[in-house]
Amino acid sequence: MSLSSPWAGWLAAWGSLTAEESAALAAEDWARVARAQDAKAQLQAAMLAAGVPPPAEELRRIAGDLMEGERRNAARLAELRRQRGLELGECDSARQRLSAVRRSYGATHGRAAWQGYG
Repeated sequence: MSLSSPWAGWLAAWGSLTAEESAALAAEDWARVARAQDAKAQLQAAMLAAGVPPPAEELRRIAGDLMEGERRNAARLAELRRQRGLELGECDSARQRLSAVRRSYGATHGRAAWQGYG
């Protein structure tokens, strides 16, 4: 990266955090995803607070690569959310069916009548 400091460090750090977020998403390690996203938010705040203008041409090239990583992570996160939503719906349906079975066998005081023999 031939950008002048501090941009070279900031963008390298952003790229590392994006890679960490990708790995965390692949592992479905949500605490790690949150830490990477928090670190990015802090880095972004530091970049804005510094008030150092970015070098335009070099930044466009590097930013394009970083943005592609962000798009991949966003797509992966959206897919994982969709999958978890489907799983949650399946669990809810199973819970409702189980409740219906329990009601049909006449649960009394938290214990289904069909569980006892005596």
